Order: sequence, then structure tokens, then C-alpha cells
Amino acid sequence: MFIALFWILINKDLVKRHNPIVVTAYGLLAGTIMLAIIVPITYGIPPVHGISLKAWAALIASGIFCTATTTLLWNWGMTKVPASQAGVLLNAEPLIGSLLGVFLLHEHLGTLAYIGGAMIVTAAIVLTTQSPTPPADPALV
Repeated sequence: MFIALFWILINKDLVKRHNPIVVTAYGLLAGTIMLAIIVPITYGIPPVHGISLKAWAALIASGIFCTATTTLLWNWGMTKVPASQAGVLLNAEPLIGSLLGVFLLHEHLGTLAYIGGAMIVTAAIVLTTQSPTPPADPALV
């Protein structure tokens, strides 16, 4: 949660000063560099021989559509909504993943999963529909 909060606040500040495309490109580049360093140290060089062209194409498509595009849309959205609302919506990700599992893969959820999903939806509704707190009057402080 702290990493997500750090990421939201840093990106919110960056997209105020830079184009969301630039922020996305540098963020993905930094993540790629970090992975290129830590993966070989931790697990050794990944075996890449024998992987089909179809698998490489799927990996590239996943990188472009599932990572780069969604990160770009997120950064663009950060220019439109307050960080507090963006953070609430970030917590909806596991809920959406669970719902996709239920409807597309016919998975079954337990009672606690439904309770957790209801808590996420309730928090999102409450925190995104409340009127923002007016700024404190400097004369009163």
C-alpha cells in the first residue's frame, strides 16, 4: 500500500510538470532497467531460446496494451482527478480481477471475497462522491 501511495503521489506531481506520455515512458524504462538488473541476480539469466514467435508476439502485445497503454491512461487520468480519488480507484483493481475470474473463467468466490468486494465498492462510492473539504481560511489559522 505504501508503494502504491508513493507511486500515485510521485506521478501526480510529475504529470503536473510533464506530459503523461513522457512520465509513462520514463516510468516503464526505469522499471525495465530495474528488472534487467534484479532478475539475473536473483534467478539467473532467463532461458529465452525455444520460445515460439507466437509467445513473443503475445508478450509484446501484453506489454503494449496491458502495461504501456493502461499506464499512459492512468497518468493522463491523474491530470483530471485528485490523487485521493485515483488511489481509491487503484484499490478497485483486485475487485475487477476477481469479477473477471467469476464471469469469464467461471471461478467461485467465498463469502469473505464478496464482503471485501462490497467494502471496496462502498469505499469507492463514499470517497469519490463526497464533496471536497473546503480549504482552511488563512485568516482563521
